[in-house]
Amino acid sequence: MKVLILSIEFPPGPGGLGTYAYQTASHLLQLGCQVVVATHQTHAPQDDIVEFNYHQVFPIYPLPFRGPIFIEAVERLVITMRAIRKHHPDLLIAFGRQAVWLGPCATQISKIPLIATGTGSEFLPREFHWVYLTRWAYRKVRKVIFISQFTQKLAANYGFQFTDSAIIPLGADDRLYHPGLPVDQLREKLNLLGKRIILTVGQVSQRKAQDIVLRAMPEILKRVPDAVYLIAGLPSLQQPFQALAAELGVTEQVRFLGVVDQEDLPLYYNLAEVFVLVSRQSGADEVEGFGIVVVEAALCGIPAVVADHSGLIEAILPDQTGLVVPQESPSATAEALLRLLMDEPLRNSMGQAARQYALEHATWGKRTSEFYKILQAVQESF
Repeated sequence: MKVLILSIEFPPGPGGLGTYAYQTASHLLQLGCQVVVATHQTHAPQDDIVEFNYHQVFPIYPLPFRGPIFIEAVERLVITMRAIRKHHPDLLIAFGRQAVWLGPCATQISKIPLIATGTGSEFLPREFHWVYLTRWAYRKVRKVIFISQFTQKLAANYGFQFTDSAIIPLGADDRLYHPGLPVDQLREKLNLLGKRIILTVGQVSQRKAQDIVLRAMPEILKRVPDAVYLIAGLPSLQQPFQALAAELGVTEQVRFLGVVDQEDLPLYYNLAEVFVLVSRQSGADEVEGFGIVVVEAALCGIPAVVADHSGLIEAILPDQTGLVVPQESPSATAEALLRLLMDEPLRNSMGQAARQYALEHATWGKRTSEFYKILQAVQESF
């Protein structure tokens, strides 16, 4: 089977959607597929992108991410059709809103079946032309693969209709993420000797809601005075969040790490005692459809505190591998974090259960095997 993956995000830059597309490409290759990728690559130096692409075993066609939008769209389609003519894929797979727009245009010309993912934010109402294009595009898709029940219900609530759909949650790389890594050097480097570490991994943004954890820190520090909150991720709103930390008097107990290299990220999970991600719906255009980082933490044996009314709940087993708190609640977030920080047997048992569940159900190998079966069924029915 030959597949062409269209994505709006891809490594070496950070981002869950890019990780999803890359891991799908890599594991489909291991399953015997011939894989080609056409994608945007952002939030990384150009030299890093060139080096990353050079070392991949599948060809990558860079797509432009610049205006004006009509010219950009035409250029993307030209590049995609060039890839189709050269590699003759059996299926197209789209990751992300703009890729889902591009897919039907390519399939209309090539007559190749299109499969699209459904991750969440693409279904939220925005400008009229965005909504129209997205609804039109998904009507042209042979099958939609949602990353959670939450995203499937979200799409239905906003009136999207699909020819066929399935749910395959996201996973994490069990070869990279595991417990027992040596962290003494990192702890010393960050001056964290004797500290109790709370960790969030994700873009510093309204959607990831690191500000809720910041507001929880004063209460946490009353009972666990040696707690430190580490924030790893693209520092989009770092400045205002630093100002909030200063206003709350917790500057010394909060560290903004910026983007952490992929190979170093497992060390930060191993450094942490508790992982927290209490995402909110940000305005009208961003929502948390799942939570790859929660599974990464789980593979390292770290329990998580996550927010309700999001796909994050489906990344844990509530009260078994992590705790669920209401969105926008610093007090509930503080209570849940304190419960895990102050109860070592509970923290350890939840961490062990989290790792066991992730190994059995949520590795990229297992998730992509499910994905591959759907690709086979679509190809056979075409």
